[in-house]
Amino acid sequence: FYQISFNEITNQSSVLRKIAKILREYSSLYYFSQCKHIRSLEKSMSSNRTQLDMILTARYNYKLGYFNEFQGNKQNSLKYYRICYNSLVDAIEVLDEEWTDQIEAIA
Repeated sequence: FYQISFNEITNQSSVLRKIAKILREYSSLYYFSQCKHIRSLEKSMSSNRTQLDMILTARYNYKLGYFNEFQGNKQNSLKYYRICYNSLVDAIEVLDEEWTDQIEAIA
């Protein structure tokens, strides 16, 4: 990365476009890698679905929706927000009173 003088920024909008493009590419790559990491965490959860797993499923899906929203993927973000909502509704029916703080924090 090289230094940009003030004159280059103000006089040439192509430089600003290059910077914006680079920042967009790096941020997109970051959010893509975060989504990939969260999906791997979700897949590694136990299959017996403990109370903690129910809360983590809701949290992971909320994060996936949030990151997809940053990437501009509205369809995917809505999909993950719906999964989060449905898992919270299921969790309310099953979980003990001690987990209500966790549910409220996600909701």
